[in-house]
Amino acid sequence: MINSIAGGNDFVAAYPSNGINKDVKSVFYVLEDSPIKSIADIAGKTISVNTLGAHLDYTVREALHSVGLPPDAAKLVVVPGPQLEQTLRSRQVDIAGLGYWQATFAGALVANGGVRGVFNDTDVLGEIAGGFVVLRRDFIAANPDAARNFVDQSARAADWSRQNPDEARKVLADILNKRGENGELARYWTGFGLREKAAATDQDIDFWVSILERDGRLPKGKLKAADILYRAGETKTN
Repeated sequence: MINSIAGGNDFVAAYPSNGINKDVKSVFYVLEDSPIKSIADIAGKTISVNTLGAHLDYTVREALHSVGLPPDAAKLVVVPGPQLEQTLRSRQVDIAGLGYWQATFAGALVANGGVRGVFNDTDVLGEIAGGFVVLRRDFIAANPDAARNFVDQSARAADWSRQNPDEARKVLADILNKRGENGELARYWTGFGLREKAAATDQDIDFWVSILERDGRLPKGKLKAADILYRAGETKTN
């Protein structure tokens, strides 16, 4: 999202659609007999992620940075969610990164045994919002009531899922079944990892801005949370 805005898209971060906390997290798994025991051991290893340039990619970069290693010290390969377990067990990768949004796959992987987690994203990033739903700034200016209602009702839905996890899993199971997928996997779903009212903080944005600035991917001072986060009644033009 930050890269997109920096590239010229006039988006506003309406609300976080997910996040990480003590219950909802991304875990980097290895086989039980792997010699990999710590973040320092991932240098030179192959790690599966769902896509490059997103959450898992930057979690690995930041993990490597935390132990004094360059961000490209590990090799990242893209593996679709349904194939993560297979590629790890067949030793096509050394480490499988399962995002917090892939809890159904992670739950099945652990239930099948023979794996262990080396580290997770909360170890590296702390509790922080993940992906954001965005709105165009000109849409908000032209439709302030619709924008506010969209954000408010989305927050209500997020709170309902947090307060009623068993019912939410039933909804997810129904969605999976209708897609022709395995609804039984919904029992492993851990939630969206959001704060009450799907609230966002400046730190959710500024943390990543500082990393992008440090890596030379974003000019220093070009963006800050106050320019990006949606606040009802505000339609700043920057």
